[in-house]
Amino acid sequence: KKAFQNTSIIDFTNQNKIDYSSDKNFSFNDISAKIVQKIGEKNIFAVDFITIEDQLDVTQEDESTEEEIATKNTVYQRNFGTSFTWKSNWNAKNSLLFNVSNSQYELDSKTTNLEDIYGYKKQENYVYDNSIKIDNSYKINDKYRLNAGYQLNLLRVQNKLEDKNMKHVTNHYSTDEMKKNTREFLSGEF
Repeated sequence: KKAFQNTSIIDFTNQNKIDYSSDKNFSFNDISAKIVQKIGEKNIFAVDFITIEDQLDVTQEDESTEEEIATKNTVYQRNFGTSFTWKSNWNAKNSLLFNVSNSQYELDSKTTNLEDIYGYKKQENYVYDNSIKIDNSYKINDKYRLNAGYQLNLLRVQNKLEDKNMKHVTNHYSTDEMKKNTREFLSGEF
């Protein structure tokens, strides 16, 4: 509230200050958990989970004119992530790390002119990221270590934009892109 306490909205066509009122509603949820379990002397299993969800609804009304001008903005965001990790020390020289993860992001936003029941702007964004990673480390001796691994990422991004006005003209813009990235590596430490 303090960041906006001295803020005023000005109509630049005639340099007049606009009186407005706003009604806000905000909700936020955050849940996370992590479980780490050591099994025997050689294995560690870990499971991570997080979800974040928030929504903001703002209705603003211009009180400087006789004409009622009001807009409603809604923004909804959701993040979800989880991963499973297994680390194993096979022996004093050889260790393995295996990880599988998933994350999802969703954004829905809508701006509505309340006088035009047919007019609105709507935007949707979705990002999905899945990965598998395997790392192996082999200690040759006290001076040399050999590392090898493989990683696969599948990334999907969707963007949708819809703009509808009083004349019932609807403009759609949509993209859907899927990317597959792999990485193999072999390195040594001296």
